[in-house]
Amino acid sequence: MAAPLQRLFPRGLSTSRDVERWTGLPYLGSIPRAETAASQSHPSAAVVEYDDPALAAAFRTMHAAIFEPRPAAQIVALSSALPKDGKTTCSVALARVSALSGKRTVLVDCDLRRRSASAELNNRPAAGLLEVISGQATLDQALYLDGFTRLSLLPTSNNMYLVRKAVVQDVFSDPRMAELVSVLERRFDHVFFDTPPLLAVADTRLLARHVDTFVFVTRWKKTPREAVKTAVDLLKSTRAPLAGLMLTQAPPGAAAKPHVVTAPPLPMLAGRRA
Repeated sequence: MAAPLQRLFPRGLSTSRDVERWTGLPYLGSIPRAETAASQSHPSAAVVEYDDPALAAAFRTMHAAIFEPRPAAQIVALSSALPKDGKTTCSVALARVSALSGKRTVLVDCDLRRRSASAELNNRPAAGLLEVISGQATLDQALYLDGFTRLSLLPTSNNMYLVRKAVVQDVFSDPRMAELVSVLERRFDHVFFDTPPLLAVADTRLLARHVDTFVFVTRWKKTPREAVKTAVDLLKSTRAPLAGLMLTQAPPGAAAKPHVVTAPPLPMLAGRRA
């Protein structure tokens, strides 16, 4: 899907004006391209190893842009229009920043088909999110601890039978998912959802009822702006509380600071935490 869309709509977003004009969302800022070989292989490790100070600082600034205006936010979801926009790298990095700040933090890999967050943290689980929801494993059996940051990961296993069943049954609208979210809220200060690209599947829209704030991730000057607008409009149709949009893989010097905005009170969405 990504390649045909990029040929049809070749122009992407590169400035705060682009973001606000095409999406109507606040511009949260930009994440620069990784500068070292190590951070190019694993960009989210920059917040731990400090081998790429500009990248590490950008993730920490983005974390502040999300949470400082809305300190009551507990459950944060990240998504994008298309694959390869960098939403998983940002999910892992921001969750690691939270964990390093002393917050009890869990990252939930909700991208059932790609399992990108699980791969980013080099996790090959025997049990994960779907096993917990189906009752085949307990939450404690499925949680994986990141030894660098004490971040907890609720991964997605490669049990394709459960994945196919979850897709057919719309698992993210299942009451058992709501029950799991309630448990995660009690056990953790911050809960991050790494969700699938919006133009690929409906899963992300189904998750909207469980989320305090959504962060939209788009690759600098690469992701077609019409694709971004379509995806953002789909998310808005769910009445999801949108924090704003961040640009990823910006060249040195192009990463701009976010606008200072005052976040409105968190809305109570119908059906949330049911």
